[in-house]
Amino acid sequence: MECYLMSGDSDYLIRVVVRDVPSLQRFIVDELSKIPGVANIRSSFALKQVKSKPIAAAGARCADLGSASAAGSFGRAHSVNSRAYASTPSGIA
Repeated sequence: MECYLMSGDSDYLIRVVVRDVPSLQRFIVDELSKIPGVANIRSSFALKQVKSKPIAAAGARCADLGSASAAGSFGRAHSVNSRAYASTPSGIA
């Protein structure tokens, strides 16, 4: 799981890996929606990965990257990689 403080419409971005869509629903309903101060939840998930390419750090050469790959870092092939965007009422963060 990853959590980011965001700018823009959402206050937080939470990235989770769940086994399937019913598991995502349980996470949102049973866990995320019960956190005090969460006023709005919007979620989405990837249907298909189109391309994955490592991003070079500033000043890095391509040869320094080796054969880095993001494959396998998101759980099993049948997992749902979901992002949930949560907003809190003004003044609560």
